[in-house]
Amino acid sequence: MPGESNNFQKELGEQKEILLKIYEQTQKTKRYILFGRILSLVYLILVIAPVIFAIFYLPPLFKQVVEPYKELLGQDNGLPTSNNSQLINDLLNQLKK
Repeated sequence: MPGESNNFQKELGEQKEILLKIYEQTQKTKRYILFGRILSLVYLILVIAPVIFAIFYLPPLFKQVVEPYKELLGQDNGLPTSNNSQLINDLLNQLKK
């Protein structure tokens, strides 16, 4: 019986060592997954933030850029687009004379 108790204690010690190794590996895996999630969030922010910024910033910028061309084509006066082509054709005809 004393030999069995000693053998049992030895196996219990080996199992404890194995469990500690498993615990260490589990903690490393947990940190790896957490780091991956944080990195995914950072990538998502790097992609989504410029898109949101563009949605709010670019329309007024485009409006400002297109404004001089509207004046040239006569759209600023409220003329419909179909009349603009007629207006351009009339101007070209006058230049040909």
